[in-house]
Amino acid sequence: MESPVATIAFICSAIYHLFCCYSHYVRDILVKVDYIGITIFITGSFMTWLYYAFHGETSQNCVYLYAICFGGLLVGILTQLDHFNARESRGHRAGIYVIFGLSLTIPAILLFQKSCKSRQTTKIISSVIYTTIIYMTGGFIYTTRLTERLWPGKVDIIGHSHQIFHVIVVIASIVHEKMIVFIATTNEEMVDTKKWLL
Repeated sequence: MESPVATIAFICSAIYHLFCCYSHYVRDILVKVDYIGITIFITGSFMTWLYYAFHGETSQNCVYLYAICFGGLLVGILTQLDHFNARESRGHRAGIYVIFGLSLTIPAILLFQKSCKSRQTTKIISSVIYTTIIYMTGGFIYTTRLTERLWPGKVDIIGHSHQIFHVIVVIASIVHEKMIVFIATTNEEMVDTKKWLL
């Protein structure tokens, strides 16, 4: 089952890719829809992770959730500026999303420091690291146009960096969903154990 935020992002991306060739004007509007989808995807992914990782710690959870919402709003506003539509801004766009994505390391580090000896925390942190590596790999391939540089003219239809990026995002969203299911079931087991002990 795909998460709702991933579905929103993929729908926004599909709309952009289906209709961007209609005209430059339509492309300029729809690329912003695509950016909003990406921002919603990152923000929503963080929110689920933070909610379950810091379940039961209301004050910390609220601070992180508000911070990620504010970050998502800021990134959403930045990506709507016309400057980000330019091809030359590919690196800036990627940089903003990378910085936004890496902001997850702050609560992850705090979670690790708080309960680093817990096997559950180690699994949670390792799955966050795996997901981050997958996303960063996709972002690197997209930003550097790796396949186009390695095989110029041979990957124009199939195998270019944008397609690979989308495949990697789907893989990362599946890994992320498995991580969230693990965290949620771990928290349920912890809650059940506490009830049983009482």
